[in-house]
Amino acid sequence: MAKGFVIGEFEIEPGTRRLRRCGGEPVHLANRPFQVLLYLVAHRDRLVARDELIGHFWDGRDVYEDALTRCLSTVRKALEDQGSPARYVETRWTEGCRYIGPCEAISPRPAVTYDTATRNRSGRSHAHFSPTMEIAASDRLVRRGNAYLSRFGLRNQRYALEMFRRALEKNPDDYRAWAGVAASHSLQYLHADPIDVHWFTAIEAAREALERKAMSAEAQLARAHVAVMRGDHAEADVAFATAESLDPRLFQAWYHHGRGCAEMQDNERAVAYYGRASAANPLDCQAWALSELAFRRLGLASEARRAAQSSVEVAEKVLRRHPDDARALSLGGCMLPGLDRHAEGLGWTERAIALEPDEPYVNINAACAYAMLGQIERALDYLSRVPMAPAGNRNWIRHDSCLDALRSHSRFMALMPAGAAQSPA
Repeated sequence: MAKGFVIGEFEIEPGTRRLRRCGGEPVHLANRPFQVLLYLVAHRDRLVARDELIGHFWDGRDVYEDALTRCLSTVRKALEDQGSPARYVETRWTEGCRYIGPCEAISPRPAVTYDTATRNRSGRSHAHFSPTMEIAASDRLVRRGNAYLSRFGLRNQRYALEMFRRALEKNPDDYRAWAGVAASHSLQYLHADPIDVHWFTAIEAAREALERKAMSAEAQLARAHVAVMRGDHAEADVAFATAESLDPRLFQAWYHHGRGCAEMQDNERAVAYYGRASAANPLDCQAWALSELAFRRLGLASEARRAAQSSVEVAEKVLRRHPDDARALSLGGCMLPGLDRHAEGLGWTERAIALEPDEPYVNINAACAYAMLGQIERALDYLSRVPMAPAGNRNWIRHDSCLDALRSHSRFMALMPAGAAQSPA
């Protein structure tokens, strides 16, 4: 690994965290902008996605992209790169950014604190640190992966999987990383792409997690995810309950347990589990939104309205901090029509679609919003964009009462042929 880099008229020293002119004059740059610059230089062979930078440097938390924009502006100011065209950092606002300036690696001295770098699958180098540092790095990556999983959606499941894979490169015995791999693959199998690699990798990863620490909430949650993927709801019920007993604060266990109960039409239990999920994560609006659906299935209209109101209130709180949160917009778009806020519901729905046009959950929620407003053809347009091969999507659509107005329509019946909504054996 290089001791540092000469980039044009500047020199970067990672070890001392210094940016200076080649003549020796230091240039002040705060820690995070410095690390972002170093990351872009180290990955100068490719365009780095904005979501990758947010995930890497803001620890996977939901961060409004203005934070990254300000950070990049600070970097450019330090490099005196504020003109057009850019000399060092090129930004493509809908994609990401890339270091485009000159770069020469400074060779390290023989005495270093890490071993020879190895190559990962993509060809980029990663240094071998001491065992303690490897474990710490794995822990950080696992936390990022779990943060992505908690956001839901195909894009975040893929980001999460990459974090867990990197964690296992650091520490192959990290049972939490194996559990995360199992969750990521099983969720993608159910909601995006039902292919063999997701199926078999999820099963194998759950086995690895259970072998390493069977009585951990994470390993039991992996067991539950795989059971849901396989359609074994009795096994999933036991595994979810075990995970919840081992860690009552684990939002993912309560939330997915509720979803499993809802798919089995056990709405009373679903409401109870969604309530525990909301208590575990007060800033999640999705458990409240699904509670509203379960209450409606139970015929409890006033409770359903209160749940819808709670979901919207949480979504509004999230959107005040992160106006581009597609999940909050998408869920709120479903809830607002039921609260007689029709125009807002349409506005939120359209904003979510503009942000994530290919996400299955965004299109399902858009179909729900338009169906509730009586715009049947528009609802069917969005529903037709949802991949129906994944069993998870079909099962949910099959039982979602928001879509009841569509069920007798020929287009809906063509999308959902008889018998297509069964869980995989």
